[in-house]
Amino acid sequence: MKAKLTKLPKSLVELEGEIPEQEFAAYRPRAVAHLSEKVKIDGFREGKAPEAVLVQKVGEMAVLEEMAELALEEAYPKLVMEHTLDVIGPPEISIVKLGIGSPLGFKIKSAVVPELALPRYAAIAKETLSKKEDAEATDKEVDEALEELRKQRAIKKEGEEKPLLPDLDDTFARSLGQFESLVALKAKLKENIGLEKAARAKEKKRVEMIGKIAAETAGEIPDLLVESESEKMLLRLKGD
Repeated sequence: MKAKLTKLPKSLVELEGEIPEQEFAAYRPRAVAHLSEKVKIDGFREGKAPEAVLVQKVGEMAVLEEMAELALEEAYPKLVMEHTLDVIGPPEISIVKLGIGSPLGFKIKSAVVPELALPRYAAIAKETLSKKEDAEATDKEVDEALEELRKQRAIKKEGEEKPLLPDLDDTFARSLGQFESLVALKAKLKENIGLEKAARAKEKKRVEMIGKIAAETAGEIPDLLVESESEKMLLRLKGD
């Protein structure tokens, strides 16, 4: 079995070839056995119907299609190895010739790992990561966080339109758990806000760095990889 390899845009390749008639015909017993197990025929136990009865039930084309599926399941990995292809994702298989007493003609299109010319990625990374970001929490941010905590602890009294907010004092701080004083609570809030700002700044730099590297990278990315990465990003966004 030989197949011609054609390189297509967007890191796709196409294998076009034929499985010789004799080699293809050798898959008929297995195809008949598979179909016999799947098709229910009155008067026969599962998998025990004679070939002639089965063909009369499902048609000759169904047998040929099952033979083609079995043949290409075995042929595709061999062709990948023969042409040393670094394939990704499932292939797109088309049957171009199928009949009794004829070879099996096929076309197989598959995405492969793209050949990319990387830019000055080390310099881009260094340049992006060297930017200083202010990750320290401001007094305003701490006050806003405290106000949010007060709202969460507000008490609604009967006859009053607005909920009663607790006083910002040591008692309020201790009501939140492990804090001995309001000063300790403010310190912890400032620390946590700073850590969150630092994490956001780090992620911002990472995205900026990847964007610059991608913009300067020469090569075509398969749609399969783009779709896969889009799904991952969507899942991350939902999780966030």
